Amino acid sequence: GIPSHLVTTDNVNAAKRLCNRLLDNGHTDISLMAITDPEATTTLDRIEGFYEAFQDRGLPFDRNLSFTRFDSVLPYTPGDSQCLKVLDNMMTHICAHPEVTAFFATEYKIVTYLYEALDRLGKKVPDDYSVVCFDSPPVSRYSVQTEHVLQREDKLGIMAAQLMLEVMEKPTSIQK
Repeated sequence: GIPSHLVTTDNVNAAKRLCNRLLDNGHTDISLMAITDPEATTTLDRIEGFYEAFQDRGLPFDRNLSFTRFDSVLPYTPGDSQCLKVLDNMMTHICAHPEVTAFFATEYKIVTYLYEALDRLGKKVPDDYSVVCFDSPPVSRYSVQTEHVLQREDKLGIMAAQLMLEVMEKPTSIQK
């Protein structure tokens, strides 16, 4: 790759730690929910960390439990035809995999679909499932039920500004 400066969350490690929380609580049939885009390295890193958590424990992961059928990348919006299609696909997926006890979402907007699907199926978190995700859910009925990775964009911004000042002083150093 091209040498460049980068300030970001360690998505592989964060995903691994988040998945380990589920595994530590006895969940092994976990549905990975991700909007897959080969150019979205953030999501790919999170998927990698998820799989690494299973590999590190010598546990198999059934890729059939993964849900990636997102025709819309917008948060769930009631009445939107694309959103309703995703929601229908998700409910079909959930019903097809009754062995699933937990969901790992690579981003919060996926959780907006998941909770709607679970509500429509008469399922509840945390009674029926555990849910973890990246990004902070806004204060809502889902907030207290979803364990998540809180990314401190404010601190990342400060670190990026500090790095930029250092690069201006020493333009030849590359830091990650």
